[in-house]
Formats: sequence, C-alpha cells, structure tokens
Amino acid sequence: MISRNGNTRKQRRERVQADVVVVGAGIVGSAIARRLSRYRVRTVLLEKHSDVCMGTSKSNNAHIVCGADCPPGKIETEIVVRSNSSYDRVTEELQVPYKRIGTAYVAIKDGEVRKLEAMQEAAAKNGVAGTRILGRDEILEIEPRLTGETRAALWVPHDGILAPYELGVALCENAAKNGVEIRTGCEVKGIDVENGAVGRVICNGTTVQTRVVINAAGLFADEISAMVGWDDFQLYPRRGEFYILDRKCRFLVNHIIYPLPGPITRGATICPTIDDNVLIGPTAVDVEDKRNTGTTREGLREVITGVQRYFPEIRPSMGVTQYAGLRPAGADDFIVAAHPEVRGFINAAGIRSTGISACLGVAERVEALLSEQMELRAKPDYNPFRERARRFGSCSPEEQDSLISRNVRYGRVVCRCETVTEQEILEAIYRVPRACDLDAVKRRTRAGMGRCQGGFCTTRVMSILSRELGLPMEMITKKGPGSEILKRPTKGASR
Repeated sequence: MISRNGNTRKQRRERVQADVVVVGAGIVGSAIARRLSRYRVRTVLLEKHSDVCMGTSKSNNAHIVCGADCPPGKIETEIVVRSNSSYDRVTEELQVPYKRIGTAYVAIKDGEVRKLEAMQEAAAKNGVAGTRILGRDEILEIEPRLTGETRAALWVPHDGILAPYELGVALCENAAKNGVEIRTGCEVKGIDVENGAVGRVICNGTTVQTRVVINAAGLFADEISAMVGWDDFQLYPRRGEFYILDRKCRFLVNHIIYPLPGPITRGATICPTIDDNVLIGPTAVDVEDKRNTGTTREGLREVITGVQRYFPEIRPSMGVTQYAGLRPAGADDFIVAAHPEVRGFINAAGIRSTGISACLGVAERVEALLSEQMELRAKPDYNPFRERARRFGSCSPEEQDSLISRNVRYGRVVCRCETVTEQEILEAIYRVPRACDLDAVKRRTRAGMGRCQGGFCTTRVMSILSRELGLPMEMITKKGPGSEILKRPTKGASR
C-alpha cells in the first residue's frame, strides 16, 4: 500500500464511506457533484474552506463566454463551446439570474481592425456562429460612452453574466437535495493507493473510503494529483485585480467590453454585473504564493488606466470596493482525464479563467469518464430544480407588505444598502450548505455588498449568527477559523 498522507500519528478519525469523492467545492467541483447527484452513487464533496466557492470561483469577472476567443483545437475550447449551450437550461432549473448581454471586442486603432477579422474567423472555427463586425457608428450607438477613438468592434451575442458565487451555492444546494454529502473545513492531506487503485482519502480528522476520487481542487489541483503520482504538470497563481463601481455608474456600459486579447490575457474589461454594479478588471500578474489575494496600488492603477483608454469617464472615486482573485496558470490546456495507471482517479485540473464558462461541460466529460469506472444507475426521484431564496429588496411594495404580514422577520431590515432582512439571513444560515460566517451570508444575501461595505450591517449579521449558531460573538468569523472579528467583551467583563 502506498500512503502519501504524511501523517504518522495515531489518532481517532471519523470514517466515511463513499463511492465517489470530489475534491474541491469551487464552481467546477460543485457542477460535477450536481451532475453525479442524478445517479445512485454515494458522492462526498470535500472543501477545505468554511464554505463552498471561496477560491477562484468567487473572485473572477463573472462572464459566461461562448468560446469565440478561445484558441482553436484545445480541449478547453471544445468544453467551453459545449457548456455555453447548457447555461440557459441550468440557470432556469436553479433559479440563478443570468443574462446574455453579449460582448464587444473593441478596436481603437486602425491596425486593430484587421485583427477583428482574424478573431471572427477563429470564432467560426470554434463553432461559434452569429458574430459580426460592427462599424464605428454601430458600436457607438449601443455603447455611447465609449471613447471617440473607437474604430470598430467584433460583436459576440452569446456571452453572458451572472453571479458566480450564487451559481456555486445553487449547484451545491441542488446536489445536497439529491443526496450529495458536502463537507466543508475538510482539507485533503493525502490519498492512499493500494493494488493500483485509490482507496482512502485522508483529511484533517476524517478518512473517506472511496472507489473514485475526482480532483477539482482548482489552483491546488497539481498538489492533489501529485498525491497519486500524477505530477507531470505544475500550476502557479496568476493574480487578477478588480474594481467594483457603484450602481450609480450603471449608465456607463450596456454590454461586456473587451480590448483585443493579448498573448497572456484578454485584458482589463468593463461590464455591468447581474446586480447592476459595474465591474472593471482584471490584471494578470504571476505570483508565487497561492494564497496571496491582496490588492496592490500598482495593480489597481493598471486597471483604471487600462479601462480609461476605452471609457475616459472612469475614475477611482467611482469604486465601492476592490478585490483580487488567483486563477491557475501553467497548464497548456484543461486536463480532464483518468489516471493512466491508478484506477479510480480522475483529474479536472488546469481549469483556467474560463472555468465558470466551462464548468457544465467539464462535469459532463467527468461523468463520461466515471461511467468507464463504475455503473451509473439513474435515480428515479432525481430533482434538477432548486427554489431561490426570496430577495425582499427585489419585491414590489405590495409583495413586501404581504411577506411582512406573514412573517414579521421580513420587516426587520438588517442591511440598508441592499435591503436585506432578518428572514433572508436566517434562510442563508439554515439552507444546505449552511452560511456560518459573514462572507457566506454576504454571498447568499448581498448583506455587506452595498455602498457602506458592511459599515451598518456587520454587527447585526454577527448578532444573528451568534444567536442561531449558539456561539459567542468573539467566535463569529469573517471567513472561517482565523478570521475572528472581535477579541473580547469590553463592557462588564474583567480584563
């Protein structure tokens, strides 16, 4: 038996039985888990963080691209194109808001116009139809705030926007409803291989006996893969920094606006978000630390100056907040394949910036690979539908009055900026997977995402979490252990 867990201490461990273990509850792992939940297989979804979709999946540009600008001939391109056609159906099933608003790749120099024609030809090779080149007057008609230097644009109508963290949570909610066991705070430390097949997954405090391991660990997928000897690729973090602009700036842009793609990245973009903010960014800087998600003065300046070439009105003062995300780089293409020597190990690795666009297609490909490893018998009671939690702030005054008359907690506004009520916070806490910290509540309800960035609602959300979880305020965290906000009581307490 080969054991690569690096832990020799004898200790009591919780033992769990599974048919399939999915490592990583990011957007890809969550899509895989939901896909497998339609079959009679015991699936366990492992996530090392305190909540699902806390890595790359929550810190990206939130675009669902159709593959028009993906490199022809790549596995990535094939999966992205295939995935795009499923998005309308899946987001309708899960009640996740999604809009196909289209993308314009804008040329602001005469020499760039010829590149648009080459991009259109590449899109056709990828199987993306319906693109067309817009002249100066046409693009300025639909995007009047663009710079007067605009020459032309390639229009791609199939691209769309959504909130990636909401999609991730929805995928997990539906997977759990159909029998998937989701374990957060469960970091994989090693995988045992015996007689040429995976056997056990060793986590902090838990051992999962399984027939199959699916590696969807994002930026850390190379480290998980190396645990079973598949170590011929290495992933490193590429940091992208973003600004979120105030909703008052929504008038600036109507569609997703890209510059012409460079050799490394698509470049800084500007687009509306599904919640009517405006998002600009990202940068693309390779860093060494896989946990370095801090923003930098230089990076944010680069975002502003890059976007100002296309939208001169943009100013840093328009920003509500900034963030940075790390996306995997290093792999030449997606690695969605079974281990050639170790039975029961499947990689969904090297998933780059198009991961959110590709996740549904990756899940389908993993399903096909898994069917070669075990029999997949459909569940007769599989339910693909998920009911979205009520958003009080989106209701009409009449609907709000009706909700309050039936449940007084809808009348207690916790977050003024986003009009989030106590009842919405409670639903976030008690739906599975549960929201047990501030950021988890924020991703589900938008409490703390408004103009004041939690200045009003933070202590109120903490108080509700404390009450419902039965924890003192000092143990309520921002994003899991180590991010506690309060140190100790200051009134009526001994020092």
